[in-house]
Amino acid sequence: MKQQALRGELAELARMERTLDQVLQDCDLQLRQLDLRAISNFQEQTVIAVKAPPETQMEVPDFSEVRGGLGLGTTFGST
Repeated sequence: MKQQALRGELAELARMERTLDQVLQDCDLQLRQLDLRAISNFQEQTVIAVKAPPETQMEVPDFSEVRGGLGLGTTFGST
């Protein structure tokens, strides 16, 4: 009985995972098709899109104090 319940739960989790994977793929496609230049709120701003592994962290220095750039780092994969 308990084993059957666990199998059912595992099957449900697998279905949920496939659904989430599809949602992520759909979002990825929408982002790729998005033209940020067409969004009026961004007309006078710098916008940077970064594709990186999930664990990546972005460090943005205070440009009024430091002359420099952006830093990307991850402990998983490469950026």
